[in-house]
Amino acid sequence: MFNDSDEIAEQRGIATEPYIDEFIEKVGGKRLDTCFPNPAFLNADYIFENEKVIIELKIIETEFGETDSFKKKRKEIIREIAKIFPLGESIRWEKGPGEYYAKSMIELNRAPLARICTPSGPLLNTFPKHVKEIAFS
Repeated sequence: MFNDSDEIAEQRGIATEPYIDEFIEKVGGKRLDTCFPNPAFLNADYIFENEKVIIELKIIETEFGETDSFKKKRKEIIREIAKIFPLGESIRWEKGPGEYYAKSMIELNRAPLARICTPSGPLLNTFPKHVKEIAFS
């Protein structure tokens, strides 16, 4: 099922489309092209009909987390945690520091991801009415 490029992707930690296909199927979704074979409008990859959700797969290969600026901000988050939480609490990494770190990392990643990803509005406008009815009625 998987080829050499998938093995390379796996080593880099990148989820490739065959892996995502398998995951989507396990959680109740399906490829949109199985519902609408060879559609000219198709700009999305998956559909969850019961949940009325359409998903466009975007595999992000930009290594923004490895830039000097990103690393500096991540270190600042760790320093801030060390100032806010007592040493023992930081070592155990329970609730407070762990939650603070997770929320801080989400915020740190939000801007770079927003720059990389495209808005979904234009995508939805390309779908015919019957696809929108399946997903959003």
